[in-house]
Amino acid sequence: MPETFDVFLSHNSRDKPTVERIGDRLKERGLRVWFDKWELRPGSRWQRGLAKAIASSGAVAVLIGEQGLGPWAKLEMEASLHRSAKQKLQVIPVLLPGAPEEVELPEFLDLYGWVDLRGGIDDGGIDRLFWGITGLKTSTTSTLNERATWNVPYPRNPYFAGREDVLKELRETLTHDRSAALGQALAISGLGGIGKTQTAVEYAYRYRDAYQAVFFVRADSESELISGYSEIAHLLDLPEKDAQDQDAVVAGVLRRLEMKESWLLILDNADRPELAKPFIPRSHAGHVLVTSRAQVFDLLGIPHPFRLQTLPPEDALAFLLKRADREGVSDPEDRRAAVTLAEELGFLPLALEQAGAYVLARHTRFQDYLASFKHHGLDLLRRGQPVMDGHPDPIATTWAMNFEGVGTVSAAAADVLRASAFLSPDDIPLELLTEGAAELGAILGKALADGAGDPLVIDEVIEPLTRYSLIDRNVHTRTYSVHRLVQAVLRQDLGDVERRLWAERVVKALNRVFPDVEFETWPLCDRLLPHAKVAAELMEDLSLEVTEGGRLLNQAGYYAAERARFAEAEPLYRRALAIDEKSFGQDHPDVAIDLNNLATLLQATNRLSEAEPLMRRALAIDEKSFGQDHPRLAVQLNNLATLLKATNRLSEAEPLMRRALAIDEKSFGQDHPDVAIRLNNLAQLLQATNRLSEAEPLMRRALAIDEKSFGQDHPKLAIRLNNLAQLLQATNRLSEAEPLMRRALAIDEKSFGEDHPDVAIDLNNLAMLLKATNRLSEAEPLMRRALAILTKSLGEDHPSTQTAQRNFDILLEAMAGPGPADDSHS
Repeated sequence: MPETFDVFLSHNSRDKPTVERIGDRLKERGLRVWFDKWELRPGSRWQRGLAKAIASSGAVAVLIGEQGLGPWAKLEMEASLHRSAKQKLQVIPVLLPGAPEEVELPEFLDLYGWVDLRGGIDDGGIDRLFWGITGLKTSTTSTLNERATWNVPYPRNPYFAGREDVLKELRETLTHDRSAALGQALAISGLGGIGKTQTAVEYAYRYRDAYQAVFFVRADSESELISGYSEIAHLLDLPEKDAQDQDAVVAGVLRRLEMKESWLLILDNADRPELAKPFIPRSHAGHVLVTSRAQVFDLLGIPHPFRLQTLPPEDALAFLLKRADREGVSDPEDRRAAVTLAEELGFLPLALEQAGAYVLARHTRFQDYLASFKHHGLDLLRRGQPVMDGHPDPIATTWAMNFEGVGTVSAAAADVLRASAFLSPDDIPLELLTEGAAELGAILGKALADGAGDPLVIDEVIEPLTRYSLIDRNVHTRTYSVHRLVQAVLRQDLGDVERRLWAERVVKALNRVFPDVEFETWPLCDRLLPHAKVAAELMEDLSLEVTEGGRLLNQAGYYAAERARFAEAEPLYRRALAIDEKSFGQDHPDVAIDLNNLATLLQATNRLSEAEPLMRRALAIDEKSFGQDHPRLAVQLNNLATLLKATNRLSEAEPLMRRALAIDEKSFGQDHPDVAIRLNNLAQLLQATNRLSEAEPLMRRALAIDEKSFGQDHPKLAIRLNNLAQLLQATNRLSEAEPLMRRALAIDEKSFGEDHPDVAIDLNNLAMLLKATNRLSEAEPLMRRALAILTKSLGEDHPSTQTAQRNFDILLEAMAGPGPADDSHS
């Protein structure tokens, strides 16, 4: 069913700020207002949108300021007057502040009675406009309590910002969607400090004129509920108001609410919905709005609560600036500090309120507050009490009762929360708990002992955390998130010994769950990587000596490097190396693994002179540890030979490659995937020395081994296909090479995504083959895409990027005319 509006605001664009204020005043009185800034979606066909909006509006207010009607307002008038003639649409001229004393209305408006706001946008003028739109006349001298029975204990928050979508959806659901919830009851759910009460209070003020009565009842406990209903009984002057029997008082209020309509009842902080159930009328025509940290309200007949999240970044910044009275801040550095501060505070309204109040009271710059916050953290938030009514307590106090409640209900849930404080706040995988439980203490280990086999066990353990909205669950991805300030409070409440204990437990759990990096384990690695990076920071900040941390960070770095995220991988590799050197000594085989992986990364980022001594040291360690014929030695020999080939020392590289191949064939047999790697690398070296007839059978053998080992769609197969295609191109067998290149490209795009360097290399090679067959127009977009990927992922100075740039320049020259030879690579 198309959305309808009570009034369409037609105006000159120069009057938009004034018109928006009028629109806000009308929305406060419960009207549905069409205002282009609010309703016209960017990129939409505005003419069609305007015509549709006018057709679905009950009235059109024509707002005329100092500049008169704008050109679009005149078009809107034609549409509205045409509809007015056919359907009796209300047309209401409105004179805005700044309009001249002697105003000549356009002829087509002169027939209508107007609203004069030239003296200011006051209650009387808005009352008259409301009358014209709705036909309902209100007294301009009446007060709020005379218009409606009212006991909301808080004044309207002048700093309220954001939540427009929530308020609009609340209103539309309560007034239009009769099937949304039994008895028209809705719930606003979320973490303490997220702004639930403030949103409910803003709703009450914004739509107060739409109700004959607005009641506010604290629902923290049964005694609070009874006290609130006793107050309502007195407000309504019920016969039961002074009854000694409290049940009789509550019953009297419920009977009156069931008999009346057009009332709003707010049950605030109903964290135990079962307590609120007896206080909601069974059958009524009013609106019930529940605020709660709980997430399940089926007992109240509310299947889908409004889950309140943190403010969007732009709304959080607007609120912070408004709260600090710094909306006009002109210093770009201070504004950037405000943006960063809002992010540091996790866009949480209560934290923003406290920070903004502090900045205002002490005339502090945002950049100074930010610097202090990074040093003192939560202690700074504790220094200044928030002054926003409805939240007298600072953040830590706001959550303290919830933390205590979780511990009372479930010691295991409390330990989940403590462990979560030492992870990345977002997307924590449940398998980290179920499979790492043995490392997370005796309580959690026992509670989750059967978690891997029974997925409901973990659901039961963490239920108390969802009950208080201390975590946000994503049931589809089997992850959950914790607000960063909740984490900060939890960490700070632990003593130094406990803080180190939980950090060590989390590092060990992550290490237990982080798999060996294979193509098949990439999805789990990707889920765990952000948490491994936090573990690296913890070990650094707390000077933790956790032996398991070396393996964890090495695996995390290896995964990041496999995905060409080298900037993420390098610090993980270096920290893993430092941990293992301290844990095992300088000459341990695990240190050799760390050295090899770091050297491989340095080679991939074109720091060959840094990589070589690390590779030689790793080789020496493994020769000493395992002897001359161990498969570990083959890995080190192969990697050093590859680096020597990259520095054009082919004669040094070849004997190392042949030795590595011999070791693996002896250790694993002729058809092992490691043998395929050695065959491939030796074949490429032979190709580089123009021994193509020797290289081809080695490449074909490597391809056959990998097809048998990994199937048709594995990224290892793409390497073999690409290299064989390069050799075929070098022997001028282009028609054989092209399908291999296209198959390699398809595999890598599917495996790595569209923007991986390996995809770029595939694109480059295919483009150069197309150039060789004179299909330049097909080659150009492929080469352009390859260059963009390499520039973004490796940088402009990387050899692969420079090669792609040369090839692209050559291609462009060829498209313009004859050019020099090409320089393809694999």
